[in-house]
Amino acid sequence: MKLITFVVASLLALGAQQQPPSTPPQPPRISVHATTVVVDVVVRDKSGKPVTDLQREDFELYEDGARQDVASVQVISADSPATPPAAKPVVGTAPAASTPSGPPVAPGVPAVVALVFDRLSAESRSLAQKAGLTYVDEGQAAGDYTGVFVVDLSLHTIQPYTRDTVALRTAVQRATAATSTAFPSAASGGRSAGEAKGITYGSAATAGAVAGAESVGTSASTPDPGVRPEGQAGGAIGAGSMVERQLAEMQTRMDETFESLGNDQRGFATTNALLAIVHSLQGMPGRKTVVFFSEGVSITLAVEHHFESVIDAANRANVAIYTLDASGLRVHSTMTETNAKMAQGMANIERNRANGIMMKGLEENEASLNAAPRVGLGRLAQETGGMFFENTNDLRAGMRRIDADRHFYYLLGYSPKNETFDGRFREIAVKVRRPGVEVHARKGYRAVRAAGTMPVLGYEAPALALLDGATVPNAFPIRAGALTFPEPKRPGLTPVVVQVPESAITFSEEKEKKRYAGDVSVVVRIKDRNDQVVRKLSQRYELVGPIGQLETAKRSEILFYREPELGPGVYTLEAVAYDAIAQKGSVRLATIEVPRADAGALQMSTLMIVRRSERLSADERNAANPLFFGDVVVYPNLGEPLRKGTDKEVGFAATIYPPAGAAAPTAVLELLQNGQRIGQAAVQLPAPDATGRIQYVGRLPTDNFTPGSYELRLTVGEPKNRQIRSALFTIAQ
Repeated sequence: MKLITFVVASLLALGAQQQPPSTPPQPPRISVHATTVVVDVVVRDKSGKPVTDLQREDFELYEDGARQDVASVQVISADSPATPPAAKPVVGTAPAASTPSGPPVAPGVPAVVALVFDRLSAESRSLAQKAGLTYVDEGQAAGDYTGVFVVDLSLHTIQPYTRDTVALRTAVQRATAATSTAFPSAASGGRSAGEAKGITYGSAATAGAVAGAESVGTSASTPDPGVRPEGQAGGAIGAGSMVERQLAEMQTRMDETFESLGNDQRGFATTNALLAIVHSLQGMPGRKTVVFFSEGVSITLAVEHHFESVIDAANRANVAIYTLDASGLRVHSTMTETNAKMAQGMANIERNRANGIMMKGLEENEASLNAAPRVGLGRLAQETGGMFFENTNDLRAGMRRIDADRHFYYLLGYSPKNETFDGRFREIAVKVRRPGVEVHARKGYRAVRAAGTMPVLGYEAPALALLDGATVPNAFPIRAGALTFPEPKRPGLTPVVVQVPESAITFSEEKEKKRYAGDVSVVVRIKDRNDQVVRKLSQRYELVGPIGQLETAKRSEILFYREPELGPGVYTLEAVAYDAIAQKGSVRLATIEVPRADAGALQMSTLMIVRRSERLSADERNAANPLFFGDVVVYPNLGEPLRKGTDKEVGFAATIYPPAGAAAPTAVLELLQNGQRIGQAAVQLPAPDATGRIQYVGRLPTDNFTPGSYELRLTVGEPKNRQIRSALFTIAQ
């Protein structure tokens, strides 16, 4: 069989996402471990003082409305001797059972507190600074650790966790004296309220990008020189003309779009920062506290799932979030502002009713409600067992309340009667048989097994539950695989690809909005030989489009692509695609072997079968992507059979990395069937490119193939310095 070489080339230019190196996993205190859940509870009397004399029989605990048996109650008190920070709870060990004389008092552990300052106006920074300094001067107990952080375009550590009160005072002053980089709104003309000179925590490049974005927005209240208000004649455009109305509507759409994008950016910056802080606290024992100074969290539809993930992570890591509305006593009530926006939204509903887009006004009303400070800040506090402080210019009183909660609480342990890890949210309700008391506890947890050192995002939970199930689900077809590319600067580069046909996805048809909608999550876990998760990769796909294009959409596919870097060794890849509407999914498993990269030795990538290729323009090319070959991107075949009638050739590709300065090595290509060689040919490899690599691609005509399974084998180099790679493929009739 004659072998023909040709230049073909590389894979889809999707963004690479590298996960940070993992740290040794530590058990969260609120999670399911050996069917044991531990919940911390704060109980106060009418005057706000801690109730300290409760017994186990005083507590009732419910999960999803079902009464649970409280197996143990422990008192955690700052008055008891402190346990060194290095002490860790034992996985699956519940607190000691209470005795008739009362719950045991556990040794105290150092409290860990994160003071987090969101983007704040000048007035809010002043209030937040007073409250933060009050905590440092009055609440920073000996042995406690406190860190100071600022949320801007990214998360900035002003002071790592320390017991040094002098350093903490300086950090609080720095955090509250600086001007944050603003996410401007259209209504403000691209300028943030209270903007003043000061330290900018964003990088110069980031600040420049934001400044450029600010120049795009135009205040809705400032008339464009070229557009005259109705009732004023001028030029060729008369009063109330159709052209003038269209221009005005165009301006409004631009402002609304810019405002929406700005809200998304604000929300993502805040939730990502909180998620990082909360997750970092997971390994510490005891009750951890995040004190969040903010003027409100922007919870748009795009941000909602990230926001819920912060709450889930806090519940798993035993972190209570206390939120303080740093705006203090607002001149106008927050709800008054919100009601005004809702009134405008209702007016928009009436205006749009005739155009059949009534849902737009309802969505605007929902966005207005979610943007109100007490909505986001209140949910963060209420659903994590903290408190929300608002409408006061004295935030110091709130800090004193937070300090009291940190140093006395009860720890309840129970074994859930529902032992199914299904990824669903389990609601927890704690009641105390004593009138006139306030009970603060977490609102629940997601029933997923621990994900090592990586946080579990809300949309990931049902998919992870499928991975941990007793059987391997296969509700619809998906394909998954991993490739290895020992790049000189990234020797452990391991591209991961998952393909999901949209024809297998369940779509809902929203007739009022005249659109279709699908909701699919792809989650990939990579485990080492010890069954430990070393990487978790994921993405949620919200598939939305005009209802008339649904059939076209079903002919497309979801292509998940990431570029993790792994150390030498053998790994297991677990990939799951979860259809949220149908509540079903499919799992695929694969083995990854990452070879050791020896300096000065010949290296070679995976030999991959090419599914299809696509030529790209110069602007679309990404030389850093290992699956780009020149001006072509190739899509790997992950086991899909080739059909003689439609697939005229078998394309394949590999990248060879010869030692620096070496010429192109020799190469031999073999074709095998049932272990027997049926074809062989010497291959003339091209010279190394400017980066020192050789990108080799080829094809085999399928005319002379009979249906069956085949192996393609590429041998490169001499016997003393040789690399061999194989790829399997199937020819169907």
